[in-house]
Amino acid sequence: MRASFVCSTRCRHCSRKSPFRSPERKLGSLHALQVARQVLDAAVLANIEETDLDFPPASFDCIICADVLEHLKEPEQALRKLAALLHEDGVIVMSLPNARYRDVIDMLSHGYWIYMPEGIMDSTHLRWFTRRNIPAFVGEAGLEVLHYQPLSLLDAERFPLGTQGEARMGKLTLRQVSAEEYEELRTYQHCVVAGHPGRDRLVTARAAMEQ
Repeated sequence: MRASFVCSTRCRHCSRKSPFRSPERKLGSLHALQVARQVLDAAVLANIEETDLDFPPASFDCIICADVLEHLKEPEQALRKLAALLHEDGVIVMSLPNARYRDVIDMLSHGYWIYMPEGIMDSTHLRWFTRRNIPAFVGEAGLEVLHYQPLSLLDAERFPLGTQGEARMGKLTLRQVSAEEYEELRTYQHCVVAGHPGRDRLVTARAAMEQ
């Protein structure tokens, strides 16, 4: 069995309950590295955009980029670099902030673009994504979307549609909102599973069942 590869951003983006979070922000990354080395086969502290990853091609079955790609200047290049490390039947799991989230549109309708210490408007975010542009983004790395689902879906009771199917967000009203559009407007983050195109990932499972 091949290994899994986990990408992570600086420690302050981790959960408050995570062992990878340090109360001393300036020491957070080093602390996370020390903890990671205690439980993982290998841990590297580096900028993925500036570092050549010292792993053989097709080394990993699963690569996880949770809250990572939106912090990069050229996430397409980073994803391409990771795709080269992915086994032909492997997958890359990523979470991406939704540019079409209700609160973001509400803010824009009032003429503001306000960064925050954390969350969807995190001050270190350089990229945001809509559901429609994700396939093209993934495709630039030579991959295809295998599965998509929303993360942290806003409760419909907090953001109901009008009687005519309209969605009101600040000064903006979208009319005749489809079910898919309504879901995206309530989606805080996109969860995407990607892999090399044209692969039947059930071949191994079928072969094992036939034995």
